[in-house]
Amino acid sequence: MADPAGRVAPRGVLPRAALTFLRRKRLAQSERWTSVWREEHAAAFTVAQLLDLDLLADTHRALVRALRKGETFETFRSGIEPLLRARGWAPSGRGGSIPRRLRRIFDTNLRTARAAGRWDRIQRTAALLPYLLYTLGPSRVHREDHQAWAGVCLPAGHSWWRTHYPPNGWGCKCGARQVAAPPEGAQTTAPQGGTVEWTDSVTRRTHRVPEGIDPGWDFNSGMQRTAGVNGALTRRLEQVLSGRPAADDRARRVRTLLEGASDAARETVARRIVARHVGGPAFRWFAERPRGGEPMTWRARPSFVETTPVGVMPRRAAMEIDADTPLLRVSEKLMHKQQRHHPELDAGVYAWAQAALDARRPAQQHRPGRPLRWLFEKRVPDVGRVRCVVEVENGLPQLISLHIRK
Repeated sequence: MADPAGRVAPRGVLPRAALTFLRRKRLAQSERWTSVWREEHAAAFTVAQLLDLDLLADTHRALVRALRKGETFETFRSGIEPLLRARGWAPSGRGGSIPRRLRRIFDTNLRTARAAGRWDRIQRTAALLPYLLYTLGPSRVHREDHQAWAGVCLPAGHSWWRTHYPPNGWGCKCGARQVAAPPEGAQTTAPQGGTVEWTDSVTRRTHRVPEGIDPGWDFNSGMQRTAGVNGALTRRLEQVLSGRPAADDRARRVRTLLEGASDAARETVARRIVARHVGGPAFRWFAERPRGGEPMTWRARPSFVETTPVGVMPRRAAMEIDADTPLLRVSEKLMHKQQRHHPELDAGVYAWAQAALDARRPAQQHRPGRPLRWLFEKRVPDVGRVRCVVEVENGLPQLISLHIRK
């Protein structure tokens, strides 16, 4: 009889997908741990009360370097703690000592990055190993709810993994093992747990959290693994288009290459980058992820909505629609709508958005009492009439709909 509650031992060096997940995160200053909430952690690296952006960047680099080399926590701590103390950082509150805070930073990022990398492998091998088995970690003492979940075996596409894919709490070392079929004795139905209310003591905002999961941990970091990549790509493109200083070294190198270049040259480079992105696997995953089949459908998230670049407008068009940037983004909300109402459209259709953006001056759509929308339209031989509707929100142009009519 197989042991459905098998233990999972920690591993050494992180795989490339996990490191990419961690390295591509943007830096986010936060006063409290709840300032960056749930899925936002997939795209942002933060340390509560560490508001010095340079020091936050140093901590992020030290962490990435340590995990890339497979270093221990003590090695990571010995490299970054003297710098934090020299700069006068003194965190307060529970667990406020620097060593304890660094331990939490190290463990949390290690486990969430590893989980995201593991989810990447799960998606690539789901045809051969379509089930996930919830397993307990090496902790000496386990949460009662997590012990009850040990041995739960469900399809990888089941909605239960959206909120219960480990880690799902501070210090949680549980895992999910990929298997071809449920082992003997495994639980093949989702646990029927309820939710509990949790109120933030500062903001007084109340959240509903699944039983057994710590507040802010009821999300699957692997499902959001493209968020950091999309965020990094967006920042890089904005830097190419505007020449603003960038925080990461890669963007600074791009800026050096383009110093003295004209706006037209910058737009050409940006469009080439976007074209490669829209034609690549990361964009396809972003576009097709919400489809997934029942019950794995996209749900609204009040704290974080992922976007990705899909085109670059001519600067005159961006000025005409009062946008702060010519970079056009598409959100997962639109992807969900397109896949739900137009399942015949695949990710490839978004490659034609650029053709519509370059076609002509945008036409204003009159919508009394509602935000302005702009229509970009062009007939493409052997494809049809490509129509893009754009709306500007907080200065950022967003793709609202895309249609191709024969």
